[in-house]
Amino acid sequence: QVTTPDGGRVRVPPVLEERKAPRLEFRDTGEAGLYRVSARVRGAGAIDAGTSRFGTIFAVNVDGREGDLRRLGRAELLTRYPGIDLHYARSWTGVTTRRNRVPEGEIWKGLAAAVLVLLLLELFLARRFGDFSRARPEREAGS
Repeated sequence: QVTTPDGGRVRVPPVLEERKAPRLEFRDTGEAGLYRVSARVRGAGAIDAGTSRFGTIFAVNVDGREGDLRRLGRAELLTRYPGIDLHYARSWTGVTTRRNRVPEGEIWKGLAAAVLVLLLLELFLARRFGDFSRARPEREAGS
């Protein structure tokens, strides 16, 4: 029995081949994490006729190449993903296609400007209306 990283349990039948020791094969390892194997083994002869238990743990890791942040060239992209229509952009300034123009680039400058404008507007409104929200004791005492 194999326990998967998400807690599921899968029964794995032994693979029996002629003149070879039985073995377990579990190929459904699409999820990264720890897999636990537990099995009962029955002895084959009269001497070792008892049943013994064993367990082991094996790990499945994600492909390390997915974390590689190096820039790939056009030739390497086409080799790695054959048959896929890829657009290889040389810069982040913008891309034009025959159908439409698709802007590419960073949006942080526009967002930072919007936050700055809202901050200044909030300060102006707090200064403008903040003085009128409190009663001033000097004016009330003189009236």
